[in-house]
Amino acid sequence: MASAKTHLIVGAVAMTAGMAGIAPGAPAASDSTAAQLWQCRGSAVWASVTGFNRVEPLVANGNPNTANGKSPDRAQCASAEAGLDNLGSPLGLPADFLIARTASATTTISPELGASLSQKVDATGKIEDLTLQLPPGGSGLVLGVGVARSKATASCQGGRPVLAGTSELTNLTINGQPATLDDALKQLADGLAPLHQLVALKVDEQDKTATSLTQRALHLSIINQDNQAPVLEVVAGEAKAGFTGAVCSASQSSTGTSPGALGVEGLSVNSAAKGPNGTNGGCGHIAMWFDRNRKHTFSTRFGTRAVTRGRLVNCKGKPIVGARIDVIHVINGHRHLVKTGLKSRGGGKLTLILPMNLTTRTIEFDYRGTLRSLHVNSRVRLHLTVRDRHGRIMRTPPRR
Repeated sequence: MASAKTHLIVGAVAMTAGMAGIAPGAPAASDSTAAQLWQCRGSAVWASVTGFNRVEPLVANGNPNTANGKSPDRAQCASAEAGLDNLGSPLGLPADFLIARTASATTTISPELGASLSQKVDATGKIEDLTLQLPPGGSGLVLGVGVARSKATASCQGGRPVLAGTSELTNLTINGQPATLDDALKQLADGLAPLHQLVALKVDEQDKTATSLTQRALHLSIINQDNQAPVLEVVAGEAKAGFTGAVCSASQSSTGTSPGALGVEGLSVNSAAKGPNGTNGGCGHIAMWFDRNRKHTFSTRFGTRAVTRGRLVNCKGKPIVGARIDVIHVINGHRHLVKTGLKSRGGGKLTLILPMNLTTRTIEFDYRGTLRSLHVNSRVRLHLTVRDRHGRIMRTPPRR
């Protein structure tokens, strides 16, 4: 089920619909035996040209979607962030088609450890100073957006899971000139009519089911009028929240947290997990490095993001896909589990963008062959040195 403030241009026909929130009902009885988890995902922008796979450069708590026509799965919610302070170049798309100044995506769950009925989930996707060249590769119209931002939240209220979403869209322009939504759609429809293309533009779009909500600030679709083939689809500012199982039940089962295990507060086992951790998983080997120098050590200035990459393979050299990785920050000799939602994607590849506010530390990546056990099959450590603007090493003050 979907709702949105929608304008659909098909010849001379225009339709408008309203926007609504969601308060899902009680989960089905079959959910009582499922894992009780909050889910979340934030995406700054994604686009698909002529029906090909999506390009989705900035995602928090999830892997970029590469499956044409399919909505990305929501990952178990964990605090994460992704963003670029200056996006002056196209986001992996044809030159001059889609350009933005800044983009970011964040997810938070608070508290990170504890019963799901007491947790609150927040997902945000945001992009600023976005310009779209329409049609793609052409020299016709330029659609501009000042800010496109969506937020999705989830929490328990009165013993029931409640999901909500909001969007913000500002400073809509056509060829650099301010335009209302109706004006922009008319100009787009007129400009694309000679190409036999139809335009649909949705703002404050909300897709909802009994267990999930997806909020989009802007959703643009262009199709070929003659054969109904997709020409372009762009979503700017997308946020998702959802849940599985009876997340608000006071009698929910624990995931088996084991405080202090291996010296890491909050490291947990999942007694309900079945099979190995990831496709082809079990016996595995993880490799990680800093993207800038492909080494295990890296020095950077405070306030600058560092990107880590890696690969996870099994003992036969085959990639392990969909495996969860424990990320542990070692600060002043103390080990802290950080819930990043890091999972291996196609080819066993791993990518983690570190927050901008880190101090000097060691970052440990652990692969457990099965999430039912605390045994680590493979481990790698990266050493990050952070310096201030005067070149002095920055460290976290020890706890008193």
